[in-house]
Amino acid sequence: MRKRTQLAERLESALRWAGMSDEAITELRGDEERTGPGWQRLAKAVVDNPYPGMDPKPNSKGKFKARTLREGEASRPAMNAGLKFALEGSSLKEASYRYEYFKAIFDSEKRNIDKKYDNEGKNPPNSEKIKEASEFTLDPKTDIQGKFEADFETAKDMRGGDPVYIDPRESQEKIISLVREQAERIGMGNPLSTIYHARKHIHELPEDERENEQEQHQNKGTVQGKENDRESRGESGTVKDYLNSLAKTLKEGEIAGFERTQDGQAVHLTFRRVVEQARGSTGTASVPEDPTGRDEEKKTTLIGHLYIRDHTGAQVATYGRGSKNDRELE
Repeated sequence: MRKRTQLAERLESALRWAGMSDEAITELRGDEERTGPGWQRLAKAVVDNPYPGMDPKPNSKGKFKARTLREGEASRPAMNAGLKFALEGSSLKEASYRYEYFKAIFDSEKRNIDKKYDNEGKNPPNSEKIKEASEFTLDPKTDIQGKFEADFETAKDMRGGDPVYIDPRESQEKIISLVREQAERIGMGNPLSTIYHARKHIHELPEDERENEQEQHQNKGTVQGKENDRESRGESGTVKDYLNSLAKTLKEGEIAGFERTQDGQAVHLTFRRVVEQARGSTGTASVPEDPTGRDEEKKTTLIGHLYIRDHTGAQVATYGRGSKNDRELE
């Protein structure tokens, strides 16, 4: 209970930093207890996805780092906009997903900006780059709601059918076979979860598995670039590429872990697929360019954590480059 209370306090402190009054926070929480699942879910979304300089704490001398304060001032407008976007959700759970989605868009643009300045051989203060990312999220032309709707519809079209039910009590060999056979139907459950993970992890995929996403976000001389008309047609290259890559890993990936849980009533599988690619051809966060020309190929390890339960069917919880422990298996 103490940890839940502390998490609630961290959420409320961050909301105050973003500009919400105590009255607005209380109204947002509604009838939900501070330690209740809805408020805790929102707390986890905000606390685990901090904006640069968010809700800074003083050092032992009661002073704040100037850089942290500058970064916070630069990111605060984006967090405010993200909260407004989140609160359009019909519940605290939906608001949490929307908050995470908006933050993933911000993070993606910040990576683009960092790369742009690296390519230009420039190194402005981080607060200036954060400000650019904030301005991108606030620009009506970015149309985050439009992206959200296109992503959501694509996730529903690709994985919106009935859940894939597999008996977790079957043999390991049978379970793995059934997963591989139905890989293109297995998703992440709620489309809101799917589109958040797609936006958060798309940059971790190999370049040749991001063809639709790259077409959709081609740069035309600026880091924001001109959007392809896919989104205006309700299509999302980002989600399409992400789910196609996930299916490929479920079908072809190595079984890095098979664990029976809940007294044998559930199963946790870890799929791992190692992709070799030319290091200098991508420039992505997961495979940075090597200016020395050495080490021409780089291995990227993609990890999918799949859970099979009677009440949910087969669902992937996370998919991307994986944790440090996952990558140590390379």
